[in-house]
Amino acid sequence: DFDALNHVIEVPELGYIVGGSGNYIDPSGAVKQGALAAMVGYNGSQLWGQTYVHSDISYESVAARTVATAEGKYYQIVNGRGDITYLENGFSIYEIDLSNGIAPSDVRHIHIQEHPIKVMSAHPHPQNPEHLLLSGFLEVDASNLPYDPNDPQSFYELSAGDRPPFLMEIN
Repeated sequence: DFDALNHVIEVPELGYIVGGSGNYIDPSGAVKQGALAAMVGYNGSQLWGQTYVHSDISYESVAARTVATAEGKYYQIVNGRGDITYLENGFSIYEIDLSNGIAPSDVRHIHIQEHPIKVMSAHPHPQNPEHLLLSGFLEVDASNLPYDPNDPQSFYELSAGDRPPFLMEIN
């Protein structure tokens, strides 16, 4: 049930990487949150495809985008609780092996403090070809804040439920 196949990126001389995420039913019949990446050749044949568990069902996981760097590396950025030892949502950066699919050993899980963080956009850095620019938002929950967000004397001007944006550069 992949209802969020949300990106296609061309890989010169090979075809297209198609990706997204959603709920799916695994062979045991359990519903899981997962991400999808597949390589489709120019002739329409699937060269490889991979569905991988990224988060448990209580946490949303959305493949924000597959992005290519100027150096010819491809990454899939996926929101959700990729590191199951971490309590809140974050995002993960999976490197794609163009011949075989997602390389689970080449993954980075990113979290900020105790706040859920979601990537909404990913692009190669225009001046640093090996870097990615990521933007999105934090999901602020008043129970996670060390201050009263409704206190006008507070240094922060955020209120519970606000989604402050972020811009991040990652090497």
